[in-house]
Amino acid sequence: MSWWIRVYIEPGAREDTLAVWESGAYRWAEKLTETGQLTQTRFDGYPNEYRGSASDLLPLLQELEQRHVGEQFSKYQERIDKCPAEAELLVELWDQS
Repeated sequence: MSWWIRVYIEPGAREDTLAVWESGAYRWAEKLTETGQLTQTRFDGYPNEYRGSASDLLPLLQELEQRHVGEQFSKYQERIDKCPAEAELLVELWDQS
């Protein structure tokens, strides 16, 4: 199973996207939900949706990018640098199967 993943600031226009990638793994989102760092707001794959603070998610983007070296991973560093730590971010996981 493959997932298309997008992290963004609302309202969610293209220029609000902070990172986007495709992956077979999404356990990181489940783990953050278990620790209370993410809240799942939709669960049907079209998309699965999570919300969390920029202060929790932005450091994780660097780690996720490292895991996906050589794969299609787009991170928009200029947007990330401008993102306030208190901003609420949305994470979409689209089921590609």
